[in-house]
Amino acid sequence: MQQISKTRQFCRLPSKLFHSILGLHFMSKPSYIPSQNHPFTFPKTERLSSRKEIQKVFTSKKSQFSHPFKVLFVLLSETDEYVALPQVLISVPKRIFKKAVDRNLIKRRIREAYRLNKNKVWDSEQKNTIKSLAIIYVVKTILPFDKIEKQLIKALEKVELASFPQDQP
Repeated sequence: MQQISKTRQFCRLPSKLFHSILGLHFMSKPSYIPSQNHPFTFPKTERLSSRKEIQKVFTSKKSQFSHPFKVLFVLLSETDEYVALPQVLISVPKRIFKKAVDRNLIKRRIREAYRLNKNKVWDSEQKNTIKSLAIIYVVKTILPFDKIEKQLIKALEKVELASFPQDQP
């Protein structure tokens, strides 16, 4: 890095031009858009961050419980455009885990389990009917990753089954 700064002193070029000549692009955007080529990603577009949408999820009456998760979800309405994967919110209550370190550990484990298994649960052949969902961890102990992964898959499969309209006799 020393050599680059010395070279820049001698040539007196503007920094953007200098970096473009050297092929250094520090502020460039990611070179890929997550798609079928990158199935194990969890981009920002799949994260639930809109206050309105979060409010809709928590006020909706649709929920499923599968130990250690409570999953709240909102179905696609007639006016909503189709989404391949639902937006996801992961929550660990401060009331149960006082230390942020513990909450963050559990959220990381849940996020990783979701990232690895979302394509198994949300089958691309079937049309997704879920717009957004919130995964809430409700147990008072920190479970290991393998248990979290198994239980998350069960919870998401339960939600998927509940999202399809049942025929009423």
